[in-house]
Amino acid sequence: MDLLDVMLKRRSVRKYTDEEIPREKLNKIFQAGLLAPTSRNLKPCNFLMIENKETLKKNQQIKSIWRFICKGC
Repeated sequence: MDLLDVMLKRRSVRKYTDEEIPREKLNKIFQAGLLAPTSRNLKPCNFLMIENKETLKKNQQIKSIWRFICKGC
């Protein structure tokens, strides 16, 4: 499959499962994100991987506060 095929067949996922994603795949996804082009190649991106479900739930509870904090980032 070439790049154009990938781009044309891309779709958004709205339903998620509890299936665990292998660490190798996650590393590839993060690597692709780090290599992705950005405006003027400034790379103003940060990635956060949350693996613990309790931590994720706590993060969802403070989402509005997090948005406020991140505006100044």
